[in-house]
Amino acid sequence: MPNAYDPNNTVTEYTLDSVAGLLTPNGEVTAGNQPTSVAVNPSSNAAYVVNRADTTVSEYGIDSSGNLVLKNKIATGQEPFRIAVDPSGGFAHVANETGSVSIYAINSNGSLTSAGTAITTGSASSVAVTGTKK
Repeated sequence: MPNAYDPNNTVTEYTLDSVAGLLTPNGEVTAGNQPTSVAVNPSSNAAYVVNRADTTVSEYGIDSSGNLVLKNKIATGQEPFRIAVDPSGGFAHVANETGSVSIYAINSNGSLTSAGTAITTGSASSVAVTGTKK
């Protein structure tokens, strides 16, 4: 869980009790400057954290113990704020408050490749993806 107001710029990892639904803190990892949003791909092999002040997304692998391992950072548009992964796991979308959505293809190893930008009308402060048009 990221906290944009944390001066240490960290993301807290949690362990999920799948029976009770409880979350237990399981450590922290360093993110970029002002982490604001996190998403996990459907295959659960990668997590993505938006870093607002760095205008990047940190790409993390998820090891067999569920810990995040930083792999790479990729550029976003200006003022990125939220991220969503489509249900098929093929794309990630980052809402940029300057009026665009950065689009990334998700590779089989969980890494991101820029796939373009969509322009929005007004500020884009959040994004949700419900399915893929055929």
